Amino acid sequence: MNVPQPTDLITPERIQLSIRARFNPIPSLTPQLLSAYLESFRVGFFRNIALTWDAIERRDYKIQAVAPKRKKSVARNGWEILTLDNSPAAQQQKAALEYFYNHLTATTALEENETGGLTPTSANVETAPYLPFPYTGLTPSVEGSVWQVSEDHYIHTVTDPNFGIVVTVDVQLSNQYTLTMLESDTDDLLATIDVSQVNWFTLVSTQNGALDDPTRLLPPQYTYGPSQFPGPVSIPQLGAAAWSVLVPEPVGNTTWIPNVYAKAVGYFAMAGNYCEKTFLLDYNGAPLSNSCSSGVGTCAGEFMVQPPPLTDSENAYVLIVPNCVCG
Repeated sequence: MNVPQPTDLITPERIQLSIRARFNPIPSLTPQLLSAYLESFRVGFFRNIALTWDAIERRDYKIQAVAPKRKKSVARNGWEILTLDNSPAAQQQKAALEYFYNHLTATTALEENETGGLTPTSANVETAPYLPFPYTGLTPSVEGSVWQVSEDHYIHTVTDPNFGIVVTVDVQLSNQYTLTMLESDTDDLLATIDVSQVNWFTLVSTQNGALDDPTRLLPPQYTYGPSQFPGPVSIPQLGAAAWSVLVPEPVGNTTWIPNVYAKAVGYFAMAGNYCEKTFLLDYNGAPLSNSCSSGVGTCAGEFMVQPPPLTDSENAYVLIVPNCVCG
């Protein structure tokens, strides 16, 4: 039998990044933020509300008492493969499925010493991490696996080389996850940072499953390198004051990876004139256009610098130049 080779998509570095990026959503939870999480959940963006529910479950003793019973009830159910007829083909498929489920193993990505078969896998269905479409592209590729992917639709076909069984998953996105929604969810993450608790000349971060450093598309002299979650990280020399970067990842017929998006905003307090210079780039990092806006600051009050709204095929970074007036 051809056994699929282990995938390197779940690496120790990704596990460490996921653990370091954990945060407690309860202290910063407000009715407005909860509403935003629920709206994100409705359109398929599950992480924030899933973390909130998990935190509530861990803190509320009543939920702690009943939730495990509900989860384990799934695993305790028996299972059986039923056929519509007794034809040789149906019996062959039944045997193949029984072999598959009897030899199925699962390992928790963050706790690799936690393993099991079909029953532990079923028990963990409700607590497994959620990946909204199209982020299900992180599913490991196996021999005989073919992807057909578009912006709002994908077909994943897997052919078992031993039994000849073809499994096709066809998903149509009915409520497309737009760039506006992506930026709104990113702003929700930024809102979880209490700026009043952040020291000057430091960078703090929050994230939702980012697997890469999107700022690699910016000129290197204006970046700070891969983000160190959650920080703070000292910034001895100012690079870009703000940025908005989307990295379209490759899509092929054997695998596909979700896009990565990062947004940064900056807070400044300075006296005198300054220039706020905005630069637009394409997805390859090539310059598109630039603009300049003059301002006057005071040490008594801070001002926020934001990148322009997220736009298809455009990334942006913003520089703050002191003692400057746009010509």
